[in-house]
Amino acid sequence: MENGRPKVVDVHDFNKADCVRIGEGADLDAILNHKLFKDWNEDNNFTNVMTTEAEDIAAKAIAALKATGSR
Repeated sequence: MENGRPKVVDVHDFNKADCVRIGEGADLDAILNHKLFKDWNEDNNFTNVMTTEAEDIAAKAIAALKATGSR
């Protein structure tokens, strides 16, 4: 921290990053869905994320656009 603000570093130390699970598309245990989505109580898999959260977000966005007269 510098002057109460986070220090921005433009040269990353990849030795500190846990890159083992990055790109593991079939293994969504690396993503903490219960922290990302309110009231998450499903298994962590692609189908559940897409059918519960993505569809809900899209439906709310469409409803908001219709409510404001947008198409």
